[in-house]
Amino acid sequence: MNHAISLFEKELEDYFKLKVGSHDVFYTDLDKYLKQINTTEKPQSGLSKTDLQNLSSIFSTHEKKIIQDKTYQNRCSRDPLNLTYGLFGTHDYGRLETAHTNFIAWLINPTADHGLGQSFIKIFLESAKIPNFVPGYVQGQKTFDGGRIDLFIESYDGKYAIVIEAKIDSKESKNQLNLYENFLKKRNYEKSKKILLVPLDYCRIGGEEDWIELTWDNLAYTWRDVYKSLRKGHTCEHIISLYIAEIFKSILGWPIPFKEPLTLRKKLYLQFLKEKK
Repeated sequence: MNHAISLFEKELEDYFKLKVGSHDVFYTDLDKYLKQINTTEKPQSGLSKTDLQNLSSIFSTHEKKIIQDKTYQNRCSRDPLNLTYGLFGTHDYGRLETAHTNFIAWLINPTADHGLGQSFIKIFLESAKIPNFVPGYVQGQKTFDGGRIDLFIESYDGKYAIVIEAKIDSKESKNQLNLYENFLKKRNYEKSKKILLVPLDYCRIGGEEDWIELTWDNLAYTWRDVYKSLRKGHTCEHIISLYIAEIFKSILGWPIPFKEPLTLRKKLYLQFLKEKK
């Protein structure tokens, strides 16, 4: 499989084969369709007037963000989307799950030598909608009787635990998630959460219903924002930028350096399609 071809490409092609007959129509005639929003003419794209209004709103909002981002890009040449390579690419580890989870374990550990405290774990937990958690202990590749947990986080008081299973190309093995659930139950934590860090098109096959699914897309977007807030010249600035670039390049399949506006509109349209489901 060519991982540079995103899930978006397939969904877009399938959608427009059904609606229009060619997915190229969306790109080549987008402006014409958007101009039809305020007319009584029926859009030729096969999209409804409401669809077009939603698209217009999404693009307008994001284009404002692009202007802000360009201001940042002029200030800091190490924006992950300006790089031509990622952290693991030269070793061909771009889609190796353990390479990613080991780096994430270091980055979200508030006591690690990066000196950034809770900067990255805070936004990670917010994205997973886990409030009021004070991290105390973080371990990557935690082994236990029956398996190994990609990322394990325990609260400062030892009463609350989070297990994280990351997937890029592989699927869960039989009863894999159940093993993690049993591990948490045997440890008798007062509270626990379970997170799956997965691609957009991942389909879970096991485990209890309360697993929280967090996508690599979300991780890349939010951590890029955290990165932009770092003090310029921080000792870990470049390595963090390279890692975020690796997510965009190797996992999400984005061409970097990132070029506007076509790739942007592809990603936005994927978001639009998902919201319609």
